[in-house]
Amino acid sequence: MSWLKKILNAKQDSTEDEVQQYEEAVIITFDLSEERGTEEEVKQAHELSDELNKLIAEKSAGEYDGDEFGGHECTLYMYGPSADALLEAINPALEKSTFKPIRVLRRYGSVDDAAARETKTRIA
Repeated sequence: MSWLKKILNAKQDSTEDEVQQYEEAVIITFDLSEERGTEEEVKQAHELSDELNKLIAEKSAGEYDGDEFGGHECTLYMYGPSADALLEAINPALEKSTFKPIRVLRRYGSVDDAAARETKTRIA
């Protein structure tokens, strides 16, 4: 095998391993006062997102994937090898957050797995 094929195969294997690492999810949802949130709520949600991203990176717990605003809610998406480790990493920021109650969905398995176990909790 040529050196180029070895590099390309190694990169492909690495990418597949990374995808397999991030099979579990933590999805956070909280209420907003308007359809897509007030300017202040959006600002605070982005500050929370930044803090979650920082905590996840510090603990090497996975990755923060983004947010959605609509329907009087904000939803934040995080993925990693362990939903429990993700929640443990971000819990300090959720406890401090002014958004209450916060609904937490932990999904244990791939998004493609219809049988994946899910747990729901609230942080008041």
